[in-house]
Amino acid sequence: ACALSMQKAMAELNTLHAAEGMPALEMGIGISSGEVVVGNIGSERRTKYGVIGNAANLAARIEAFSTGQQVLISSETLDRCHAAVESVREFEVSVKGVDHPLRIIEVSAIHSPFDVRFTPTWAELRDVQKEAVLEVSVLDGKSVSEKVLRKPLCAVSRQQALLEDAGELQLRADVRLLALHVDEGRVPMEMYGKVTAVGDGTVTLRFTSILLGETEAYLSGLLDLPQEAAE
Repeated sequence: ACALSMQKAMAELNTLHAAEGMPALEMGIGISSGEVVVGNIGSERRTKYGVIGNAANLAARIEAFSTGQQVLISSETLDRCHAAVESVREFEVSVKGVDHPLRIIEVSAIHSPFDVRFTPTWAELRDVQKEAVLEVSVLDGKSVSEKVLRKPLCAVSRQQALLEDAGELQLRADVRLLALHVDEGRVPMEMYGKVTAVGDGTVTLRFTSILLGETEAYLSGLLDLPQEAAE
């Protein structure tokens, strides 16, 4: 209930950001359940309030699979919910420190006594009007693969990109994207994303980090639209 309420509150926050000329923000949330140690941990020389335990580590692992506007929970958390929960989808993944596949559920609502529902807002993908190729490199933690894949860009929005793909990219992979600007002679623009769908010779990426002004200018150039329409 708290996580869904946090996602709903982002709309109000971004309205305030827009009024102040600041960029919109999104977040993904991961939740797990279990025993942890909570409190001021350390010594007299250095103390930090923290949470320690496998459940805390697992929550961080789950969050790493999320994208903006998502609430992901573990099957253990779902089993502990006494209120009815609505889910969008579920999937299994392998994570470090867990010796069996982990079932993750994307949640959209929780019923009485909380009665909280969150519906993501998506910008429509638009076909690009100019030829564009993105250089894609898969991330492993903080390391960037030396292998660079060149993928034609088919459609794009402020949140997503649709690329042609021959099967090299795996579902839920984190990637770095380099895009050449429409104007010749400028340095490549760096973006980051996560693979959210694979199939039919295409792959869908959800942007996780972009340079807002530069990316909007790049998108508006590809779509032959004014910059505000690219949003």
